[in-house]
Amino acid sequence: DKLAKELGRDKMHGLTYIVAMTFDSLLLQDFPPLYRYAAHKLDRSHIHTTFSASHAPKLRIKPGELVHVETWDCFHGAYFKKCDKVGQDDSTNDYLPLPIPSPEEVSVNISNWNPVTGPIFVDGAKPGDILSITIHDIRPKLHGVASNYGPGAGQLGRLVTKSCIRYFEISKDRTSVVMQCDRRGRSAHRAQNTNNSLPEIKFPCRPMLGVIGLAPKGELEISTMPAGKHGGNLDNKINTIGSTIHIPVNHPGALLSIGDMHASQGDGEICGTGVEVSGDVLLSCSITGSSEIAENEYPITETKTHWVTHGVAVEDIPRATTIASEEAALLLTKEWGFSMEDACVFLGVAGDLGLCQAIHPDKGTVIAKMSVPKIEACPRPYRRLKK
Repeated sequence: DKLAKELGRDKMHGLTYIVAMTFDSLLLQDFPPLYRYAAHKLDRSHIHTTFSASHAPKLRIKPGELVHVETWDCFHGAYFKKCDKVGQDDSTNDYLPLPIPSPEEVSVNISNWNPVTGPIFVDGAKPGDILSITIHDIRPKLHGVASNYGPGAGQLGRLVTKSCIRYFEISKDRTSVVMQCDRRGRSAHRAQNTNNSLPEIKFPCRPMLGVIGLAPKGELEISTMPAGKHGGNLDNKINTIGSTIHIPVNHPGALLSIGDMHASQGDGEICGTGVEVSGDVLLSCSITGSSEIAENEYPITETKTHWVTHGVAVEDIPRATTIASEEAALLLTKEWGFSMEDACVFLGVAGDLGLCQAIHPDKGTVIAKMSVPKIEACPRPYRRLKK
């Protein structure tokens, strides 16, 4: 019952999810079909590169239903080619890396970057509501890619001398990632050093969604590259398994789209990419009425231990941090009865201000976050949300 409530569905749906996930763990992980217990599936042929109410819905769902969504990597597969299927498991019959191109050969069409799968129409969602999207699972494919954009780009732009591309191998159990230099599987570290005793560059797999958003207000059409009040390219590494993202609704049905999966990404994403990877997502949605909540403008991410506000600005990190802090203070005062002075002190001594996306000095939006601990005085972002 407790898990069913956490999943935001009734008891039967919760039990179905528990039994199915347990069954998956007893069998070969990812044995097809993925998420056989999902009510819907939206494959990655249904993509677009802007958020707009002009995009016709590709799927219609009810609140609480489990939905399986396939996503592309941010480069729309430009650095990979489809390999022959060896077995039944499509998630392990991955996309194999192409030979690493030289910087002169890198010509990915920017108009194809950050494709998102959707839109998904959620029954009952109306302007002024909050759509809450819970991510139940993220399963990346087994190969990813990352790059830097060369001299002058990112925080290390004055130190790097050339652009580069690195491939990554994700373990089949999705617990670790190894950085490679080429498709022969050489560790990037070892390939560039004569000392073969150097350890490989291996680190934990932390799958997350870089882009998650709704159609923006009015007739606006916003690229999937920036972030904003509609969500978009938030690049927050905590938008991961078990998290719920709360986003204001601007149009009937909300029109949800997701993409830009990363097998791992650091705060700030200072090189310009995470470990860009295609994959599969299991999610569900719920709706909170507009009359029941404080009027925050930007998305809020909720985890088991914290709720996290966002601030977005164009080439202005201080402004983004101010917005993220003000969004948190608004919730503390409007929802939980803090005075503004108490909110300021509490966020200063217990909150964590950070950066999601800050590829300074590149042009574009920068995204800040304020992480607020769930304590008795503010156990969730909105008082009227179900516990």
